[in-house]
Amino acid sequence: MFKIALTETYEHPITVEIPGDKKKHEFVGIFNRFGRDELDAMRARISADELDDKAFSSEVLAGWRGVRDADGNEMDFTPANLDLLLDIYPVASSIVMAFYASISGAKLKN
Repeated sequence: MFKIALTETYEHPITVEIPGDKKKHEFVGIFNRFGRDELDAMRARISADELDDKAFSSEVLAGWRGVRDADGNEMDFTPANLDLLLDIYPVASSIVMAFYASISGAKLKN
């Protein structure tokens, strides 16, 4: 059975490999769910250089689990905390890759 009523968001893992850091950092992204027309419009904005990785990440990410501050405390998903996270290279591009992997069904290599 396929139920048409879908949730507005869904979870998918995000892996970030920071240059010079030997370990992979992982957290769970809570992504907004988009329809085909919305995704096509986003692709067109990307092609027209109207949407970079940081702006794209801000649009598709609705929350997270597993993002912690320097003391190990879970950080709330807020616009200010999202800006802090997206300022870390290459978090924004990692979110973009995870989002497209989530909608294509592809699995990222470890």
